[in-house]
Amino acid sequence: MLKTPFIELLKHMELLLQKEEAEGKKEEIDRWLDFLTSMYSHPFTDPKERKKFMELIKPEKVTEKEIPKFETDLKLLEQLKAMQGGG
Repeated sequence: MLKTPFIELLKHMELLLQKEEAEGKKEEIDRWLDFLTSMYSHPFTDPKERKKFMELIKPEKVTEKEIPKFETDLKLLEQLKAMQGGG
């Protein structure tokens, strides 16, 4: 006899289905990208179209503004160490 509530079993099945659908969509996107890559890498492709495609798939650059900067408060750290009894 099952000890798991029926609702939890249904939710588990739903999550498995969603996972399978997401994997299927990822495979579809990979196939499409492979097709575009092979099409635009062909030597007879228009160079302007090839350059446009390369710009589309190029990863975005991360600027310094987007990278969070963390600073360590050394005085606070020393106070915490003193409170814990370590030095």
